Amino acid sequence: MVEFQRTVTEPEVRGGHLNLRDNNGATHGRSLPTKPRKMTVIDGEGRHFKAHRSKSSAIERLQRFYRESHIMPGTTLLVRFDSQEQTNPGECVVHIERQGERSTDVNDDAEECRGQKEFVARIENELEDVVASDVEAIEKGLRLYKDASGRVGRQYPTDVGEIDLLCVRPNGDFVVVELKLDRASDSAVGQVSRYMGWIKQHLAGTGDVRGVIVARQFDRKLKYAVAANPSISIVYYRLQFQIVTEEEARRASDS
Repeated sequence: MVEFQRTVTEPEVRGGHLNLRDNNGATHGRSLPTKPRKMTVIDGEGRHFKAHRSKSSAIERLQRFYRESHIMPGTTLLVRFDSQEQTNPGECVVHIERQGERSTDVNDDAEECRGQKEFVARIENELEDVVASDVEAIEKGLRLYKDASGRVGRQYPTDVGEIDLLCVRPNGDFVVVELKLDRASDSAVGQVSRYMGWIKQHLAGTGDVRGVIVARQFDRKLKYAVAANPSISIVYYRLQFQIVTEEEARRASDS
């Protein structure tokens, strides 16, 4: 088993490839077989992405992986692979999991994009704050779940990932809420279904479990994917820019 960490750079994310060199400068590409060239990348949530390898030093065609895993320059990835592991005949497997942000600068471009990523993360957190403070805007009577240990259903941990918002109806049925900052692709249906399955098996018992995807932009593929999953629905939100006085800002900060 080969395992190493790599902090991706702006050219890698923009070009959709990953250099098989760790943060200490050691190369690991030769540990993978040169053939076959088709590859399967599996992320930390168990999602599969098709990739390709045309040379020993890099994995290519990772645009979808970077996009759906929200990987940006400056993100540290844990890369693991066994040269013998295959999903389909003729396709080797590489596991790539998000580790976090590197504290030292990679380069000026990575520093700038890392700031952009932090800004996006802050907006995502604020979106979660807004929705969590008024989950009844999604469905009347809905409230955040709180388990026996007192853990509230925000970023609720499961064996298959963290649920953005885990809610319950007045009758005790669970609702899994997945927040998307912009356009939600049809892969969100699989993600929500996975969370719903875990809740059904571990928490809901004989109760019902439903899923809600909260997105900003309409996506036709998502519409059709949800149409085949009657337990999942979509709602949309709108962002509003508002100018407030210093006193209003102070009151909001103190509340």
